[in-house]
Amino acid sequence: MVFSAVLFAQLQKPTSLIKLNDEEASWIASVSSLVSPLGLLIIGILTDKIGRRRSLQIAFLPIIVAFVILAYSDSYETILIGRIVGGLVFGSESCIFVYVTEICQPKRRQFFFAVMFMFLGIGNLIECLFAMFMPWQTMSLIFAVMGIVGMVVLFVLPESPVWLRVRNRVPEAERAEQWFGLTPEKAMITVGHTDSTKHHNDKATIITDRQDTPSSPSPTYWSLYTRRTVWMPTLITLGFVVCQQGSGLYVLLCYTGDVIRDFQVQWDNIGVAMYISASRMVGSLVFVLMYNVPRKTMSAYSYAGMALSLIIVIAYGKIFPNAERPYGDLIITAAFISYMFFALLGALQFPWTLSSEVFPSDVTGTMNGVIQSSSYLIMFVVTKLYPSMASNLGVENVWLIYTIVCMLSVLFSIYILPETKGIPLKEILARFEPRTKTLKNDLP
Repeated sequence: MVFSAVLFAQLQKPTSLIKLNDEEASWIASVSSLVSPLGLLIIGILTDKIGRRRSLQIAFLPIIVAFVILAYSDSYETILIGRIVGGLVFGSESCIFVYVTEICQPKRRQFFFAVMFMFLGIGNLIECLFAMFMPWQTMSLIFAVMGIVGMVVLFVLPESPVWLRVRNRVPEAERAEQWFGLTPEKAMITVGHTDSTKHHNDKATIITDRQDTPSSPSPTYWSLYTRRTVWMPTLITLGFVVCQQGSGLYVLLCYTGDVIRDFQVQWDNIGVAMYISASRMVGSLVFVLMYNVPRKTMSAYSYAGMALSLIIVIAYGKIFPNAERPYGDLIITAAFISYMFFALLGALQFPWTLSSEVFPSDVTGTMNGVIQSSSYLIMFVVTKLYPSMASNLGVENVWLIYTIVCMLSVLFSIYILPETKGIPLKEILARFEPRTKTLKNDLP
């Protein structure tokens, strides 16, 4: 997404041979989100069929092809094709979460998730640094080569021991556990596997951290999804996704240069994008250091900081409506940097990880795919509509809407968002049960 912001900044230069109008720019920024559910479906099937590591290696193929296409693009159409191909890899995030979950100790999972988001921030900063010294075509070639390196490096890592044990490949699983420093008891099934797998070896027993209700009659397929413990977290998670997408976070990531220009900031677009990426990296680092803080608390503070930052932007624009604004470049840029910093304290991460923590084990995989696909489709709508909304409503009014959403998200985080940090799934699901049923289950 940061690449689209860098791309637009260079295409807007007078020397650019490719000219884009607002409609074309909106398609380039948003089309990756539109095709990502297809990639999510493909990678989800491959993750269970051929393994986590191989699926990640295959996910590098559209990255490589997309950047090669972009490197040799000479028109709007070829850029759009490159973005479409690249959008197929968006769904690989679900496979990454699964793989990391299965190769690390449970108490370290949130830490590694936080580290992943920190390296995303570092990658965005490097991307902006590249853009200051080379054209986007050269950057694309470099990223294609990096994709090849990433695919090859994965050969060094073993397959997930959980996936290997499910397929009775016990010797390979034991070698993988030894490589990662795990014991069989630490190999947890977390992606919808509910059946125990029998092996010839007592050490091959797979322990699941998602306990299903024993000795209950087999439900019909559709009745699995009409349970209160499914539809209730679905509504909450989708509401949380709407909070994230409606906050303007991905609009700023996709249209950094356009947003800054619309607020009459005269600084170089790529330079501002680099500052915002740096704040994303710092925010990710702070998030790593605070990964033990309850999620409701982190989310509330994250959206509150975003709202305050946008209030500064809106208020300054209303107080000084003309182009001549005292310290305007500094104040508005600093406010957006602050906005991105606070976004990395929870608003960016939690909606993507919540769906893996609040559903019963027999529907986790399916519902995780549904939630993430919905997230990308909402992201497409929001980023696609932004240019027309900015031109019709005015950029300050659009960001005022985002400010209101951030404020409502604070209330959502405090009163609706379930706390999942360090809480077993059984307790989380019990909160979604009717109170009478919960009280009945508590009786001796």
